[in-house]
Amino acid sequence: MHNCVGKQESSSAHVHGDANASAALGGLRKRTFDIVFASIALVVLAPMLLVTATLIRVLIGKSAIVAKQWIGIGGKTFEAYQFRTAVEGSEDRRSALLWRNDHCWAASLGDAVQASGLDKLPLLLNVLRGDMSLIGPRPIMAGELSRYSSHMPEYFAARPGLTGVWRHAPARDR
Repeated sequence: MHNCVGKQESSSAHVHGDANASAALGGLRKRTFDIVFASIALVVLAPMLLVTATLIRVLIGKSAIVAKQWIGIGGKTFEAYQFRTAVEGSEDRRSALLWRNDHCWAASLGDAVQASGLDKLPLLLNVLRGDMSLIGPRPIMAGELSRYSSHMPEYFAARPGLTGVWRHAPARDR
């Protein structure tokens, strides 16, 4: 794991919710709620997760999960897991297993998964790991860091959320 300013950290220093749960905005009660709710959601949604992952693997022909680098609590980066929704490059299109000559199935699946919000379901694993919270500030990528410079102390005090006030803000504020 890397700090947003480039320092290396050991995996034991990575925020997993135990030692730093009370230090994060919301404290231990919020972390407990996140763990309980995310666990229940993953169990209930497991069939949907498996079907979605299988369809992505079969139609797109690549791994179903992609990892993106996001900035989390304390400025630490973490791998955010999401379902793949794009067919990148012509070599990827040729690797689709069922309809090698008809790419619209793979593209349509990716569009449907993204439009439905199913692509975000693997982020529940990040909630369990302690990288994210169910409700919190908008997750940001390292390239967006300068945009949030005036709010960094507040932002770094909380885990990024799957949802929050930012979901209901006008698009220009996101």
